[in-house]
Amino acid sequence: MSAWKRIAIAGVSLLALGLAPIGAAFAQVKVTAATPASAYQGTIALDVVVSGGGFNNSAKVWFNESRIDWLRPLVVCEGSFDVLAVHEHYTNVASPWTCTPKLEMLNLLKKCVSVVVAFDSDVAGQRGYQKIMEVIGNEIAVTQLALPDGFDCAEMDPDSLRDALAFAGVPL
Repeated sequence: MSAWKRIAIAGVSLLALGLAPIGAAFAQVKVTAATPASAYQGTIALDVVVSGGGFNNSAKVWFNESRIDWLRPLVVCEGSFDVLAVHEHYTNVASPWTCTPKLEMLNLLKKCVSVVVAFDSDVAGQRGYQKIMEVIGNEIAVTQLALPDGFDCAEMDPDSLRDALAFAGVPL
């Protein structure tokens, strides 16, 4: 079963999103269109087919997965806009599309040298961090990014986000 999703992302190129090679690299996701959306000036609209369901907890491909360097610390964010915010400072960043990814997605993190969890600073984000710690915390170094209560990476001003990343040990 396939689910169609339309994603509108303001002012972002396909290359910056890491979606340009995704159709060739993964059978689960296929980019079928990439055209300017007439309703939103400066916005790129993508039609994405995801096999087996929609995004969130049923996704099997990490956002920006095709660009992960497993030999560098990986920043794991909750959503795509968080990835874009972190990407301004550090390019080895990805998202499972949710703060509660399935075990098969979390097991991929075991390939990393270390992980910095940058989930939203809320109850769900804290639960997601605990789940990651349970799955990989005994095998690789896992750090939690300190964000102000109720904030996510996309809501931070760029300087504060850069400082938080540096404090968490992300090599900027």
